[in-house]
Amino acid sequence: MRLFFIILLLLSLVIAAGGLFIMGEAGSAVISHGAWSLEIELVYFYFASIALFSVLHVMLRIITTLTQLPARLQARIKTKRLFEILQSLENAQLAAEQKQWKSALRIVTKHSATSPVQRLQHVLAWHYAQLAGNTQAAEKHLDLLRNTDNGRSIANALEAQLVVQQQPAKALNLLEDSNPDSPNILITKAQGFMQNHDSVALQSLLLKLQQQAKNHDQVEHCLIASLTWLLADFVRNNDKEKLATLWKKYSSAIRSNQSLFQIYCNSLIDVGNDLQAEQIISQMLDTQWNDGLFHSYARLNLDNHRQRIQQLEQWLRQHPHNEFLLQLIGHLQLAQGDAKTAIQTLKNSLEIKPSIASYADLVTAHDLLEQPVQSREYAKLGLRLANQELH
Repeated sequence: MRLFFIILLLLSLVIAAGGLFIMGEAGSAVISHGAWSLEIELVYFYFASIALFSVLHVMLRIITTLTQLPARLQARIKTKRLFEILQSLENAQLAAEQKQWKSALRIVTKHSATSPVQRLQHVLAWHYAQLAGNTQAAEKHLDLLRNTDNGRSIANALEAQLVVQQQPAKALNLLEDSNPDSPNILITKAQGFMQNHDSVALQSLLLKLQQQAKNHDQVEHCLIASLTWLLADFVRNNDKEKLATLWKKYSSAIRSNQSLFQIYCNSLIDVGNDLQAEQIISQMLDTQWNDGLFHSYARLNLDNHRQRIQQLEQWLRQHPHNEFLLQLIGHLQLAQGDAKTAIQTLKNSLEIKPSIASYADLVTAHDLLEQPVQSREYAKLGLRLANQELH
């Protein structure tokens, strides 16, 4: 609006100057109202208009400034308060870094009543109170958090995390209205289901846990813990079908963790599903050798000795100095009834590293060949090694 009046006045000045230049006279303006009239030269009228505009402009600026003054003062006070709140949060964090939990609790609650970030302050206060061992303060800030906007679900999630180990049913009840895709909620629910021995409910979370595990390390740890728990539960109930189904859906997650993969293979063997265990162990050992996983392979209870010996000899060409491979080959040769070949293979294993299993198989092999002297000799060596390992 101000720009419009300035342009209008400048345009009037141009017109007045043009009239003076073209007509040779300044011209005049007539102001009248009813019977009253006033004639004034155009130049004086123009300057009077400028003066009037300037006065009105200054007055309006003064009025506007006075009108906006309370809001500006309030904004300045709000900015100052926000700075103090942020500073107190920073100081509380510094105190927490030094594990001064009581000091951190006192600092973070200093402006909680007027803070625009009350939820954050109550969450931090609850956390510091827990670490300080102040249960009363922790419960107080949890209640205050519930009374803030959208703070109820956060408070329930925090309380659920706290009680899930001792009171899983209560924890799961607190999480009924929480975001089902939140990483922390998923972790707490998984812990609650494991504490409640609810394998069906835990399986319903696995897919979401697997999806979230790609971006969250804690969710990945929870996924591994959940799968480990389910494996133990399936073995306890001798549930071959559920073990097989678990592999079909989550083989990538199981393969990605060597310890979990070995637990899964041992679980298959424990429920008597040795054929599937042999297949997946062989596939893994073909690409990535692992002595621990090979020990699981050695546990297989199958009659396909010839096929397994061929597989072991193939691995032996890749790992020629592996005493475990030689010992298992000798053991399977002995199981086939080829005691002489087994003795030579087992001796080769002993040359790399003595083992009780090799000595035991040599005793059996010499007994089959009716060679009691050699049998007693290897039995003594085996007992001596066992005594050394015990001490």
